[in-house]
Amino acid sequence: AGRHDPVLLRVAAVVCLAAGPLFAVGVTPWLVSSLGAALLALVVWIRAPELLHRLSPPWGMAVVVMVLFGVVQVALSLGGQGVLDALAGTGEGPVGLLRVAGVGAVTGNVVNNLPAFIALEPVAGDGPGRLVALLIGTNVAPVITPWGSLATLLWLHRVRAAAVPVTGRAVLAQGATVAVVAGGGAVTALVLVA
Repeated sequence: AGRHDPVLLRVAAVVCLAAGPLFAVGVTPWLVSSLGAALLALVVWIRAPELLHRLSPPWGMAVVVMVLFGVVQVALSLGGQGVLDALAGTGEGPVGLLRVAGVGAVTGNVVNNLPAFIALEPVAGDGPGRLVALLIGTNVAPVITPWGSLATLLWLHRVRAAAVPVTGRAVLAQGATVAVVAGGGAVTALVLVA
């Protein structure tokens, strides 16, 4: 195997490390993502243009996630926000934290973790405990369904591109185990420190 280009690695690392703080300070996610992707494409074009021919962006996955965002927004505008408010409940006690994490986990596995978090963020309120519980629910537990997490979708895209056989049953079984152990452990830890 050939040597990897350390400049490409450093640029990719900087883009990844910069994304989190930029999101945190309120820069629009699509802008951060678009600028990061453009910078990475430019550096690859300059340093290793032959790689551009081997790249296969997951365009179908991107379209599916955009459609899911649209569906969630339509559902919210048609009264879905009230339903989510009722399901997620209130309070920062153990029951309230478990409830909002559970609603986040179920919603993330049904529609995808990114639109689920955006839809549920208003029901988390201003309490930091509820927001952390929602983050756990929408980011740890949505590994049960193949579409529940953007990371799982990206992983499946790469696995299929490498012609590695993976069954839906295996994804469901292993994802459920991870969701229960990691998600349950994280929520338990949150309840103990809250």
